[in-house]
Amino acid sequence: MNAIAEVRTQLTRMAPELAKVLPDHVTPEKFERVTLTALQRAPDLLSCDRKSLFEAVMQCAQDGLIPDGREAALTKFGSKVAYMPMVAGILKKVRQSGELSTITAQMVYQADDFQYWIDDEGEHLKHTPEMIRDAGEPLAVYAMARTKDGGVYIEVLRMSDVQKIKASSRGGNSGPWAQWSDQMAKKSAIRRLAKRLPMSTDLETVIQRDDQFYPYQERQVEQATKAVSALTVTDEPVVEPVEPFESEELTTTEEGRSEEHTSELQSHHDLVCRL
Repeated sequence: MNAIAEVRTQLTRMAPELAKVLPDHVTPEKFERVTLTALQRAPDLLSCDRKSLFEAVMQCAQDGLIPDGREAALTKFGSKVAYMPMVAGILKKVRQSGELSTITAQMVYQADDFQYWIDDEGEHLKHTPEMIRDAGEPLAVYAMARTKDGGVYIEVLRMSDVQKIKASSRGGNSGPWAQWSDQMAKKSAIRRLAKRLPMSTDLETVIQRDDQFYPYQERQVEQATKAVSALTVTDEPVVEPVEPFESEELTTTEEGRSEEHTSELQSHHDLVCRL
């Protein structure tokens, strides 16, 4: 029996456990097909530690995502496999949180008309993409969310910032960074923006999954920034503002030009260990 046939057999054995954690619209059969397709497109994953492969697959299912390269990706790190949430997956979890009216992530190119400013009324952004002439090189990437009450949150990253994130990321020169560089740039902006928004447990889990691919120093900086922003010079208690999140009517703008469940974790782990 070849490697892909072995994996297919083991995924079939996992079907009852997958069914417990997958969202209603994703059947174990569909999840198995998508997983096998991903492995056929990246056969080097089949030579990795098999236990890590099935752990990654189960984590992806627990988060309600599918490893199709858009919602999530199975990635090789050394001799092991890890599951990485992608742009569409994080946006999906944001949408399911139910409090935002819109969220988008876009690249900014040289020929675009782009303005970003902050005043006493908050953050503002105006972006008119160049759709006729050559757009030129990417200069920045941004993520923007609007809450149901009209609040706007914006995160802008220069490409130099994205390059620093890429350089310090695990597998920055391979895997998703090599295959979907624009999507990874957008995801970097979305990750930064998401940390400023109130997160549901499910979204927080997905963000934490993604944190494993980024350096400890970056997480330290983010945590320190949050701590400093919470300081007050008064004796009044600090109350974190709770901003709304995104609804089912969310209008998600994906690429402009280029492109739930934690249930019985121990039983899943035991199942993987037996495989």
